[in-house]
Amino acid sequence: GKFLTRYLRPGERYKYWEHYCRGFARPCRDLLGSDVTPPHKRKIPPALARLATSGRRRVLIKITGWPRVGFLRELFPRAKFIHVYRDGRAVAASLLAVSFWRGWDGPPQWGFGPLDALQQAEWERHGSSFIALAGIQWKLLMAAMDDATRDVPATDLVHVRYEDFVDDPVNTFKNIVGFCELDWSTRFERSIRRQRLKTANDKWRGSLTADQQAILESVLAGDLRKYGYSTRR
Repeated sequence: GKFLTRYLRPGERYKYWEHYCRGFARPCRDLLGSDVTPPHKRKIPPALARLATSGRRRVLIKITGWPRVGFLRELFPRAKFIHVYRDGRAVAASLLAVSFWRGWDGPPQWGFGPLDALQQAEWERHGSSFIALAGIQWKLLMAAMDDATRDVPATDLVHVRYEDFVDDPVNTFKNIVGFCELDWSTRFERSIRRQRLKTANDKWRGSLTADQQAILESVLAGDLRKYGYSTRR
């Protein structure tokens, strides 16, 4: 209702997760099912169950960074996962502009563990460029999601491209609502249609020099094509 939307804002709410699971917010690698402990199983499912109501029977959480799919599936076997992803060039450029990016400290202090030999060589090949490192981070996390969801059935996983959502939000949400086994409502549709969405994917070009753009394209070209994005390479 209006009270909830006025005082409660959507977000990752990592302090909540850290209360029940130390390390959930910033692990150095993806969290797996094997990382779940007996205290986690005793505390976390009941805590999230208390968030559901008769009118809101599905609890929706948002997390960023590592997928944590294996960890969450161990706790919630019936969970459904919505993977929202975006053009890696836009993601990498935005990382350089946010306060929480730790790439300035370099691997392994950046929070994603040490680079493997191929990643290290790629980073050094581009002069230890920070935009290259941000691109490597996007590739690393996309690969982690591929690994984490390899055995997740299609009934429990849907991939949503940011660009498709911006182009057609109503049908994108209809697919998501159906995937979540919820009922579509005309009131919800009207709310969606009132929003004016505009893609911010081209902002990365204005925030990077021509040389930086070339580095980023070089780092990401193969993976961009893999996930359906066009490149200049």
